[in-house]
This record gives sequence, C-alpha cells and structure tokens, in this order.
Amino acid sequence: MVDLKQKSEDGWESNPRFILMPQWHDRLGELEKVSALRKGLKMEIEQFFLSADFFTQKNPKIEAWKGPHAAEKQVRDSLV
Repeated sequence: MVDLKQKSEDGWESNPRFILMPQWHDRLGELEKVSALRKGLKMEIEQFFLSADFFTQKNPKIEAWKGPHAAEKQVRDSLV
C-alpha cells in the first residue's frame, strides 16, 4: 500500500493506493514484502500515482510504503 496524502477542501486527507498482484502472475516471482520490490519499480509506481492527479489541485505526496497488514487494516477500517 502506498500511503498518499492530497489536498482537499478541508486540508490534507489520506488517499491510500493499493497494489495488488494476482497469485497466478509470476513476473515478480514470489513477492511477499514491499521491501523486495526493486527501487526503480517502486519509483515507477509512485510516479504513476502522482501523475494520475497531475492536472488537479490535489498536490499529492507519497508519505510511505506500507505492507499487507497495514493495507488489510485500512480496508477493514473503511468498511461500513
């Protein structure tokens, strides 16, 4: 999970981005931890998320990379 913050009408808000990989896809091998990603690939992923809001007033910023436990907690906390 990439923890992304962006501007909103009320100040800064969290807008996390989830990175999912199907189990049947073996391009990255048996990737289990975000720390196992190549630095260049992490930079490409960050740039993708930042570019998606380039022409908006959101001014997104990457705060941190977090692992699967943080992503699962984020999903569980967002359930209504």
